[in-house]
Amino acid sequence: MQKIEYGDLYKFLVSVGVILIGFAVLIPYFYLKEDFGLCVPQSDMARFEPEVRQIIRTKQQLLLRVQNYVPYLSLAMLATGLLSVAAGLYKWSRRQRQADAKFDLEVKQLDLQIRALSPEETKEKIAREVDEITRQEPSGAKKPDKPSGPVQAGERARYISEYYDVERAVIESFEKRLSDRKEYEIKPQTEIGDRLHLDMLLLSRDNGLRSDKIIEIKYFRNGLNGKYVFDIVRQMNTCLCRYRGLTGRRAAPVLLIVYNRERDSAESAARFGDRIRSAAEGLPDMEELKMRLIDRSEIGMFDPRELVAQ
Repeated sequence: MQKIEYGDLYKFLVSVGVILIGFAVLIPYFYLKEDFGLCVPQSDMARFEPEVRQIIRTKQQLLLRVQNYVPYLSLAMLATGLLSVAAGLYKWSRRQRQADAKFDLEVKQLDLQIRALSPEETKEKIAREVDEITRQEPSGAKKPDKPSGPVQAGERARYISEYYDVERAVIESFEKRLSDRKEYEIKPQTEIGDRLHLDMLLLSRDNGLRSDKIIEIKYFRNGLNGKYVFDIVRQMNTCLCRYRGLTGRRAAPVLLIVYNRERDSAESAARFGDRIRSAAEGLPDMEELKMRLIDRSEIGMFDPRELVAQ
């Protein structure tokens, strides 16, 4: 334990107890090891001035007196430290058991609300997102096969299929690179409560120390759409509020935007990200927003661990 813990009484008692036990061992050790500059040969004493010899003798007498109390001081510190550690650990363990029981109950209650979406439901969710994105695309936006005009049924189906593949690839990247981490339970394509659909939920195994992570994946096949910035922020903020209301748990937003570098340069993607951060300013639930913009071809190399760091 590197420092005294002030945030909790029982942790404070344990940390103080450990420090006292350490001093109880170190004080006799250093006292016996150190000569305090008083081991002066008799021949050297004879050459000193009377005043100097008197000072040395006074220090020797003082140390002799202190020496009688060192064992008692050490024993007192050791006993106090042991009592402090024992009391702190006893109370701390009782409180921890209560906290663990509360957390287990929360998880059980949450499990009752969480339901994995079927592939068909996932595609329905994606279809709604595709419609929202394409509805706000400028009429002159470049679209494959159709340079302008509304997205036709076949084109819409291809967009939905690509969007589905992108989300699945991102989820697989999370599962692959976070499989060795025990802090979170990964729940992809999830419904919570009454139609709160999440692309992915990282459920913290200790929500008191770290927040759950709500992962939102957006795929812009036809180019990054600046008109959709405020909708992204609004949707995520609403999602966080609903999640907290349904579960009573803390959650932090993680936004992953996938784009095509054939249509958007890295510079335009960076500007798009800046607009999202600007739109999120002033929203308390979005203060912890972590975001990454990546080209679709880079999904396989994407490492999500930095996005879910505490």
